[in-house]
Amino acid sequence: MHLVVVFACLAPFDASGQPRTTRVADSVSVAFIVRTAVIDLATDGRLAAFPGERSPWEISVPEQPAMWSSARSRLLEILGARAPVAADSSWGVLHFYPFAVRGDTLWASFEVGWRWRQCGVWTGSTTTMEVMSTRRQLFWEPATPRATFSSDPVLLCRPER
Repeated sequence: MHLVVVFACLAPFDASGQPRTTRVADSVSVAFIVRTAVIDLATDGRLAAFPGERSPWEISVPEQPAMWSSARSRLLEILGARAPVAADSSWGVLHFYPFAVRGDTLWASFEVGWRWRQCGVWTGSTTTMEVMSTRRQLFWEPATPRATFSSDPVLLCRPER
């Protein structure tokens, strides 16, 4: 089994129904989100301390800003990852979505889980994590992701005889 991680922008409107004011992502914000995800993976024992053979990961990032591309390259290195191939029966997925910054607060979320083939069908299990942080001058305050939703697939297969 492998891991699915997804970052997503929270609701585009605030509690009063006004559109969120979002600043363009900067490298400090992108680095903070990536670091938070890696710390979460390591804390839960999902990041190998001594990686051996490269494991399959599907990692995707937003097209803009350009610094997401270099973050993706760094994540491949940290995870000891390679692209999934047809012969893989399972793999990790790390998918980042745009995040929102309103005033001095950053809002992001990601999903952690696995994808695998069962009974000839691709399935998976995920947990959605929310991240919120306040900016203090040149850095974001450390944040602990909070689980907000979990899903487990129910796929019943007949045992092979």
